[in-house]
Amino acid sequence: MRSRWVGVVLGAALCGCSANVEEILGLQVVGASPGVVRGGDTDVAWTVAGTGFVDGATVSIDEPGVTITAVTVESANEITFRLTAPNTVAAGTATLTITNPDMESRAREVSTIPQTITLSGSVQPILDSLCTGCHFGGAPAAGLVLTSGLTHGSLVGVPSTQVPTLDLVEAGDAAASYLVEKVVGTQTVGARMPPSGTPLSQTQIAIVVAWIEGGALDD
Repeated sequence: MRSRWVGVVLGAALCGCSANVEEILGLQVVGASPGVVRGGDTDVAWTVAGTGFVDGATVSIDEPGVTITAVTVESANEITFRLTAPNTVAAGTATLTITNPDMESRAREVSTIPQTITLSGSVQPILDSLCTGCHFGGAPAAGLVLTSGLTHGSLVGVPSTQVPTLDLVEAGDAAASYLVEKVVGTQTVGARMPPSGTPLSQTQIAIVVAWIEGGALDD
């Protein structure tokens, strides 16, 4: 199949034709924003980016109780819609599917997170499974203790030792929190965390971000 697509592109170039990129790529879904379905979401605006979208395309999701309305094909590269989710949504993933009128479809995985996010019930279990192997005890990595009962005091309003102009967690502002940069992998100093093993999943990152955006409470 790969050689076939290469042949199409090369053939168009050799014959002096201008190959239509949309026709070559066909229907593709390359991104969905905000990319996270949260329990209790009400009429949240979503945008799907890709190629080959056709007027009359539909959007569906396999998360129970979620409704999608106002689907609009803005262009061959963008679809917008509104999403409402029940309070019962749990942490996990769901499949968002775009289907053109000819029934060709493409899907993309999105994260799902519960309506209520707490430090003790939502964030700490993530830290316990992926972070406390190094960040515990009397000599924790980077002097940072992330064990239950100590996490909040170690993170919230505490400047990063690597980038002191940024707090590890800036309550209410995930974009200004160095912890988010470290777990996403956009940091400019040091390595992504955790430095070995499995990185945080997109759903786990979404939970951490939601906790910070909700005020980073010690709950």
